[in-house]
Amino acid sequence: MAAAAGDRGGVSQAPAGRPASLRDVTPAHFRPHVGDTFAVRSAANERYTLTLAEVAERPVVRGVEQFSLIFHAPPRTALGYGTHVFSHPRLGALDLFVSPIGPKNRPRAVYQACFNRHTTASGHRRT
Repeated sequence: MAAAAGDRGGVSQAPAGRPASLRDVTPAHFRPHVGDTFAVRSAANERYTLTLAEVAERPVVRGVEQFSLIFHAPPRTALGYGTHVFSHPRLGALDLFVSPIGPKNRPRAVYQACFNRHTTASGHRRT
């Protein structure tokens, strides 16, 4: 899984309806939050606000389940490659590895967090 899991298992303590760890997240956890803002704290303790723009799913191929989260930010946002804490009122705090994507001269900055995990022959996720 490309999204990083920190000491907390990648996700804050999980109240009802929240995933217990990043291993448990699915696209369905994020779909209702497209358009929502996430407060982001970088490893350097800088603060940003990013908007979840898209949950992109790919078909399972050779036993690998894949999806990604696309976030938008104001132009010239300087959030670099790496693991950052993304906080959301309903999802809690998630340690996500994100990468800036696309050309730098866009009207907004775009970031992507990728999730990749192997499934069993029956289609269930391996932990």
